[in-house]
Amino acid sequence: MLDIEQVFPLRDKIIVKEVETKDIMKGGIILPGTAQEKSGECEVVRVNTENKLKLKKGDRIFYIKYSGVPLTIEGADYTVLAEEDIVAIIGKKE
Repeated sequence: MLDIEQVFPLRDKIIVKEVETKDIMKGGIILPGTAQEKSGECEVVRVNTENKLKLKKGDRIFYIKYSGVPLTIEGADYTVLAEEDIVAIIGKKE
């Protein structure tokens, strides 16, 4: 079986996993993940060591909505992004 650790992004590409969020509406109703719109917040899972943004595994980012290539490995959903699709790095000062 293919494991995410066996997938190596090329050039300026990174592999991210969507961060699960729970939205609670005013009435206390919790929306399931399938009813929520994607937040665009992700955690970096795999990265090329030559990336210009100096991202590393575990960094959190925001990316342009609907960008990237969806990837499913062993039932887990990932997105392959180009660095140009990243709009912000969360909690990292340069």
